[in-house]
Amino acid sequence: MSDLLDSILLAHPTLGAAVEAAIEVLHSKTAHTTLRAAEHVVVAVFAASVARMYMEDGTQGLANLVVQGFRSIPGFNKVLTWVLSREAATSAAQLQKKKEGEVKEAVMVPKKGMDREEVLRMLRESKERDSHDEKGRLFGYVYTQNDEAFEATKQAFRLFHEQYTPFPPHAVVRGVADDAYAIFQHANALNPQAFPSLLKFETETIAMFAHMLHGPGAVGSLTTGIHENAVLVVKTYRDRARATRSPWVTYNMVAPASIHPTYAAAAAALNVELIRVPLGDNLAVQAQDLIAATNSNTIAILASCPEQAYGLMDPIEDIAQLAQARGIPVHVDTIYGITILSQLEQVPRFDFAVPGVQSISVCMPSQWWFRLVGGVFFRDQGLRKHSIYAYSKWPGGLFASLTLTGTRAGGPIAAAWAVLKFQGQENLQTTASRAYAASQYLQKRLNEIPGVVVPLNPHTVIFVICAENGLDLFAVADVLDTRGYRLARLQVPMGLRVELSAALVGFPDEFLQAFEKAVEQVRLQGGTIAGPATLQRMLAQQQDRARLASFIVETVCADVASPPQ
Repeated sequence: MSDLLDSILLAHPTLGAAVEAAIEVLHSKTAHTTLRAAEHVVVAVFAASVARMYMEDGTQGLANLVVQGFRSIPGFNKVLTWVLSREAATSAAQLQKKKEGEVKEAVMVPKKGMDREEVLRMLRESKERDSHDEKGRLFGYVYTQNDEAFEATKQAFRLFHEQYTPFPPHAVVRGVADDAYAIFQHANALNPQAFPSLLKFETETIAMFAHMLHGPGAVGSLTTGIHENAVLVVKTYRDRARATRSPWVTYNMVAPASIHPTYAAAAAALNVELIRVPLGDNLAVQAQDLIAATNSNTIAILASCPEQAYGLMDPIEDIAQLAQARGIPVHVDTIYGITILSQLEQVPRFDFAVPGVQSISVCMPSQWWFRLVGGVFFRDQGLRKHSIYAYSKWPGGLFASLTLTGTRAGGPIAAAWAVLKFQGQENLQTTASRAYAASQYLQKRLNEIPGVVVPLNPHTVIFVICAENGLDLFAVADVLDTRGYRLARLQVPMGLRVELSAALVGFPDEFLQAFEKAVEQVRLQGGTIAGPATLQRMLAQQQDRARLASFIVETVCADVASPPQ
């Protein structure tokens, strides 16, 4: 208390007499004078706070203080929220040009895919209702290039897009995605008033995703992919904790050690502790181990379905049941949840059908449906509000961003919408079934190769190849590199990861033949293959992980500093 009073005296000497008088009467032994003294101290501190706020923030600061005072009145926040929600709904209806009383039907992926020309017609008609930047009628958001440059960017996109898919429908899907992307290549999703078509495409794509995740009332935003997803998820739960609990606490999130590393990066950037729970001998995490790692500052439990190291599904139902009993929300990260898992009946429940799952992040993986968008979805608006950043103090106007990027290219959003409409539910299910069958086939055949073992049999299109009898799989991977096959190296256990693509499903036997020949070559040469296998093995066995992280940083910096000629 004395330190606080000293700071008040230094900042506001005119209040000194009142504070000193209050201190003097505190020495009185009567209850009445003690109470009066306490009143003097409270009034002096309050007056000092008001004076300082006025000096620092002016009348706006005083206005904020009054609003905060009203918000402390029981029931006032509910009334204020109701008023704001009503006004926001009115504004949104005006923006979307909804008629009074109009109720829009739920948007779902059509059972049968739409005709290609019909999809493109709908895209072009929507584009006509946007601001025409190419006619010089839009001031900001878009800086349209001339026709020659515009054509060059379209060609560049197609050159580095997926070039080949074995199933005839996929080749057509690629064309639909290319055309949709080109139509909205220069559109900007930052301002829905300038580009209302993108608002329509995004909200309908979100609705289609949410329906596939058994969350018809779920809400969310489209993103650029898993990295942005992770940061947005950590920000959401951190900001909700700061708003509803305390802004001064360092909160934590609990996750299996196999959680994608982008969550570690996001937690480090946003001052949230990530508690990583070790995996069991079977490389899976136990639900009770995750719960045991939580504490009073835990704001969420992160889980994967599947995780990308081994392709395993975390036990979402068990985790959610235990977490819900403790009032801890569960977030599920899934890269294949939309395109594969949601279409397979044999996959355990992992989405909004599971009570306790409050948010889900997804991607449209490039291996199957082209790397168009990612997304973060929330069970309700109450949680989603904490994912949005709003800023009202910029002289240029009011600012709000649904995602981290703010400005977002319209091409990927339009292409994602077009692909879902064109494909339809039946084609999604067909692709998922083919992917699952191919994964099972490859695992079975690889297990027949002497010295090779696939210890896991997950439901997804990711699986792990390990070795026995001294076979050096890193050397096998080096041989495969020379033949154009790129397999990721695993550190724990030392092995290889297979992540199927649509193209690989078309050529499984060619891959198996190349793999068998690489194994034979390594055996004949005693594991001594010219390539990075020795370095990979050394890194996998390195115990000092901090030093290894520094090595990675230096390697990346060297690569960036010395681009290929």
